Amino acid sequence: MMEGPTRSSIPSKIYDGGHQGNLAAATDVVIYTARAVRKFAVKTIVVYNPTAGAIDVTVNIRQTGQAVAGENQLVNAEALAPKTRLILSGDPLAVLEQNGIVSVKGSVIGLNAWVSGEPYERSS
Repeated sequence: MMEGPTRSSIPSKIYDGGHQGNLAAATDVVIYTARAVRKFAVKTIVVYNPTAGAIDVTVNIRQTGQAVAGENQLVNAEALAPKTRLILSGDPLAVLEQNGIVSVKGSVIGLNAWVSGEPYERSS
């Protein structure tokens, strides 16, 4: 008979994230929106360029609203070479309130982007 998980085997934190593939050109695409009730600690953002040419990448993180040039940008129009990735990480990189947003924009179609993190719990 198979036993269920013990209390010590259940993770104390649930990891979460988002992914978008083949992003549209020159469009701010939402990769992750923080869920209601909890804050979300963004740990890693990965942007991959699978195309044969360089793509300018902008990564934006904000609490509300639309992306605004020159505000809340982690990366602003940085050239990402073909078949390479950009990795942004921190502990945490940022903390999003409810409905906070991580978005990515590329100069041409084709980028893939991932966001990962966990519920934010402030330690005392």
